Amino acid sequence: MHNPFQATHAAFCPTTSQLLALSTWRLAKCSKVLQGAMEQELASMARLPPHPNIVPCVGLGWKQEGEQADVHLAHDLVRAPSLSALYLSQGQSPSLDLLRAICQV
Repeated sequence: MHNPFQATHAAFCPTTSQLLALSTWRLAKCSKVLQGAMEQELASMARLPPHPNIVPCVGLGWKQEGEQADVHLAHDLVRAPSLSALYLSQGQSPSLDLLRAICQV
């Protein structure tokens, strides 16, 4: 489902020559408390050992303009089919219970 307050684009990091994904969220406001919490969460995730189901994040930034803030998160670009494409390629459709579980995450 498309969220008008979130967008993800491919980005190139000239320092590392790595192709990344840059996700941007538009929030009503990004307080100093929220900024600190985001930085703390990113630092906590960076200390986790690599896991195949966790996409590594490499950077966080924000820009406050009046009452709106753009939050930018740079993370590894994952090249994989969507869940719906995966199920359709196997001739299956996801169960209602599975869809509910995914939506709760």
